[in-house]
Amino acid sequence: MIEMELEEIKSLVGEKKFVIRQCSFCYYPCGYLFRDGKLYYDAGCYCVTYCPKIEPREIEDILRYVNQNNIDADTITSGLM
Repeated sequence: MIEMELEEIKSLVGEKKFVIRQCSFCYYPCGYLFRDGKLYYDAGCYCVTYCPKIEPREIEDILRYVNQNNIDADTITSGLM
């Protein structure tokens, strides 16, 4: 199992968005992003839910997502926008 640390993930993502899925209706790319040292999730559109477009998340959320799904550095960099 690949265990990635937060600093490695942050350096790979940088100022871009790490897309983890697309909206099933409009295909908006939803994913995690870092701004001012904090983690956010860009839910993007309002097709299905009425949640805030950009919502704060706990750092553990991206660590859990990356490590539970065995995501490596190449997968992260290929999913950046």
